[in-house]
Amino acid sequence: MFRVFIVLSFCVCCSKAALSQRLDLFGAENGKYLRNGVERRIAYAGIISWFDYAEKDSISNDSLNGQPVHFLYFYLPDSTSELGIRLISPVPEKVFPEGGDFATEIFWKNKNKKESYFDPEIILQQAIGINFPLDSSLKENEIVWIDLGKNDNSEELIPQPNGLRNNSLVRVLKSNSLKLDRGLYRIAFKSAKNKAIQGSYIIQIGALVPLKGMKIFTTLGLKD
Repeated sequence: MFRVFIVLSFCVCCSKAALSQRLDLFGAENGKYLRNGVERRIAYAGIISWFDYAEKDSISNDSLNGQPVHFLYFYLPDSTSELGIRLISPVPEKVFPEGGDFATEIFWKNKNKKESYFDPEIILQQAIGINFPLDSSLKENEIVWIDLGKNDNSEELIPQPNGLRNNSLVRVLKSNSLKLDRGLYRIAFKSAKNKAIQGSYIIQIGALVPLKGMKIFTTLGLKD
C-alpha cells in the first residue's frame, strides 16, 4: 500500500527557507536583483517539498506525448504571480523533510541510500477549469492540460554526484495570457533518454504566496 506522511514540525526555528538554503536558495524570478555584479533572488514565500524514492527499474504506466512519465499532482490553494518547480536527485545527504513536507514510506526506508539517482526532465502543467475537491463523476481523460514550462538541465542547481548539473528547474510567471489561479496542476517527470528513474529525489514547489492547505497526490483516483 502506497503511504505518504505529512511531516509535522515541533520547532519554531525550523523553516522551509532553511531547508532550501541547504540545497541553495530556492528563489523567485520576480524581485531578483544584482549586488556587486552577482544576481540575487528572494526566497519564495511558500515552499512545499515531496520526498520520494524509486526502486531500480521503476516503470510508469502513465505517458505524455507518447513517452512514459511519472505524475505528481498538486492543488494550489491560492492564486500567485509566480510558480517554481525543481527536482533534485539524489536527495542531498543532510536534507530531510521538515514541517508540512510530504514523504513517502519508501523514502523513509531508503533515506540513507545515495548511490542511485537519475537525470530528471520535468514539465509543469495546469488543468483548465478544474475545482477541488474533484467531482466524482469527472473522468480523467476529460481534463484538459496545458503546458506551462519544462526543463532538462539547470545550471542554477547543485550538481549530481557525477559532477554534472543535470537537475531540473522551471519558473513560470503570470501574464496577460496566463493566470496562475488556484486549482489543479501536475508535474510530469522522467529520466533523460527514457531511462527508468531510480534512487531518491526531492520535488519542491515554490510560490510567492504561503502554501497553507497545499494538497499533493500521485493519482487523481478518477475513472479513465
